Amino acid sequence: MNTLQKNITKAIVGIVTFLPGIYILAQSITNPLGDSSIKSLIGKIVDFIFTLGLAISVIVLAIGAYQYLFSFGSEQKVEQAHKTLWYAVLGIIIMLVGKGLATLITNILK
Repeated sequence: MNTLQKNITKAIVGIVTFLPGIYILAQSITNPLGDSSIKSLIGKIVDFIFTLGLAISVIVLAIGAYQYLFSFGSEQKVEQAHKTLWYAVLGIIIMLVGKGLATLITNILK
């Protein structure tokens, strides 16, 4: 058996192994929309994206701080660290504005 066949076999065995667990988990999942209103749907999507974006922004801020801390005075590395930090802060600002707009839209749809 070549490597591709081994990998395909491992993938199939993994899928078959976890299928019962996925089926049981799917039976216990409730309707994520709750009352199935458009306001509820928009709110849940915005909250998910905001939480994910905030987590990514914190990681990018940490990367920028790491780059700045270990630039050792190199102008090119300091410039890259400044750009990374600026993009992280800009991303947070855009997310806050987006969440505000989504909240405004959901309040209008009441």
